[in-house]
Amino acid sequence: MHCLACNKITRSDEQLKCIACKGCYHYKCYNLSTSFYKDNLHELKRQWKCQSCKLVTRRKDDNTPVRKQLSSPPADISDMSSDNITPQTVDFTEKSASVLPSATITYDQFSALLDLKLSDMRSAIREDINCAICKLKAEFTERTDHLAALQCDMQIKLDTATKNIAKMETEKTALESHINKLNSRISIILEKNSRGCNFEIQCVPEKKNENLVSIVCNLLKEIKISISETNI
Repeated sequence: MHCLACNKITRSDEQLKCIACKGCYHYKCYNLSTSFYKDNLHELKRQWKCQSCKLVTRRKDDNTPVRKQLSSPPADISDMSSDNITPQTVDFTEKSASVLPSATITYDQFSALLDLKLSDMRSAIREDINCAICKLKAEFTERTDHLAALQCDMQIKLDTATKNIAKMETEKTALESHINKLNSRISIILEKNSRGCNFEIQCVPEKKNENLVSIVCNLLKEIKISISETNI
């Protein structure tokens, strides 16, 4: 359960539970020492009331559940005025083991107590904010480190790819040069082979209006070689 004074979780070994409203408080929020709390634990559990329930003004014939738990008779409000009302809060001094603390405090004391609680709340809020900021910083650092590692890895891959491209371009140039040389050699070989299939006819008398193709065909027939005119 949460303490109604500081709004923090209470443990069973540090609880003060009001017998009227069932509200829970830290005994330290009521400025009770640990030794006093442990020594009077049974009595505190049996009859302790919070300050709000102590200051409540009961009505006649009030039949509420809180009213049933109050053992004292209803107060006489016939002659009550604002001048006669004395604010009551917890006595911060330790009494005997059989009597619970009950006394008055001044508004200055109440203001000091309120300032103390507000200071504790501000400290708790500041601590929560600092923890959240540290967590965000850690997450941001982790993300930036991860991005930096990815960027470094990508840069290494890019450099490797650039080197490979340059190497491939060099190899391409060398291959193109080699292919050109091979083409030249093939052309020369083909030309030589073509020339090797040719033959030359010499010492044939030249006549006017002679048909050279017909002469070649007749010579080939004599040596028994068949060839078409298109190949001459």
